[in-house]
Parts: sequence; structure tokens; C-alpha cells
Amino acid sequence: SITAYAYQANATAIHVGDGATVPTIYNDGQIFASSIQVNSALGVTVNGGGFPDTPAPVPVSVTAIQIDPGASVTTITNNSGILAELTGTAGVGGSTTAIVDKSGTLQNVNNTGSITAILNQTLSTTPMPTQSPTGASYTVAIDMSAGALPQTITQTFSPLATSATTLVYDPTSGYAVNQIVSYQGNIYVNVVAAGAGYDPVDDPSYWREIGAVSPSIVGDIYFGSGQDTLDVQAGSVTSG
Repeated sequence: SITAYAYQANATAIHVGDGATVPTIYNDGQIFASSIQVNSALGVTVNGGGFPDTPAPVPVSVTAIQIDPGASVTTITNNSGILAELTGTAGVGGSTTAIVDKSGTLQNVNNTGSITAILNQTLSTTPMPTQSPTGASYTVAIDMSAGALPQTITQTFSPLATSATTLVYDPTSGYAVNQIVSYQGNIYVNVVAAGAGYDPVDDPSYWREIGAVSPSIVGDIYFGSGQDTLDVQAGSVTSG
């Protein structure tokens, strides 16, 4: 897994900078960016002296994969999980983006897993805003709007989802290396021989996620100005 965690600050898991050429990002693991935002409009001062001990929070940006102008990434293939999550009690909140391409080079996104951008609201009485004052979404799954070439997003079942060799996980059985199981909606391969009861969620060191039983995209999708295709052959897309 590649993870980035922050507290009241920006978080980016993978950042492809100006001048970098990365033909393909191929994910069989977890790419996860997360930040925590609390509700404190004024911050905290020390002894009434006016010097902020804890600065007041500002909106934060949480991004799983960011491609900068001047970089080049043609294809992203996701067989597992790409997630950007902002968790907050309330307050100023911020934005989450699973994939953003500012270079205009990204042409293909292939998904058999999950691509998700979410605001995890923990206090419903004063919710974080979900849109900017101009109406832009704060939960973006895929932003390819900088591109002018044809772009395609394709979502399909993982071949492992219907394979006869993929077993439903049984907590009473042990598993050998390279055995494949489905569990709680995802597909895992065993990487360290696991005894009975060592399940993929509670004991992740024994397993690696390699797909989803039902693939999904959660968050807004922005295409560029070229000829674009959204091909959803399986699973779900939940998007504005």
C-alpha cells in the first residue's frame, strides 16, 4: 500500500511532478490519502495573549493520485483501491480527489476495483460543505478535464470475480500462498500461508487485495474537451 495521512493539512499519496514520464500507474494494492479536519473556527490562544497555540483550520485538499502540468501519465489501471477521504466533525472541511490529471496526458483509466472520493462526516448538525461557492464538487473521483485528446474510462469485472479458482473465504479453513478468495466484497490473494481464522480484513499481512467482486467509482467525473467514453460494463458509478 501507498498511504498519506494528515491532521488539518493536505495529503497526497502519489504525486507525479513536472518533467516526469510515467507511461502507466498499475495498482494491485491500496493507494490511500486521508486527512482529519476538526471544527474550530478561531483556534486556541495561550494565556489570552493573542498568540495562537493551535491555528484555526483552513480547507484542506486530499488527493490519492496527482499528475502535475508538464508530467506525462497515459494510463491508470486499478485492480484494487484508490481512495481519498476527509474525515471531520464539521467546520471548514475541504476537498477530496481520487485521481486528478493537470497535465492533459491521461487518456485511459481502467477499473476493476474501487475509485472513491468521500467526505466522512462525523457530526451531522454542522456538516462540512460538499461544494465550493462556485458549485464545484468537493468529492471528485476522476478529473481529466485538462485533456484535449480522446479519453476512456472503462469499468469491468475482474476476471477473478467469476473464476472457478476463487473461493469464498471460509474462517474454518487454512490457506496456502497464492490461493485467491473473495471476502466482504473484495478479492484477495494469500501472500503468507494463513491458518484458520486469519481473514483478509483483520489480518492484512497475510493477504493482498487484487480486485472487487463489484467494481465501483464514487465521486464526480470530469472529462476533457476531446471525444470521451465512459464504459461501465460492471458494478456501479455514483457521481454528480
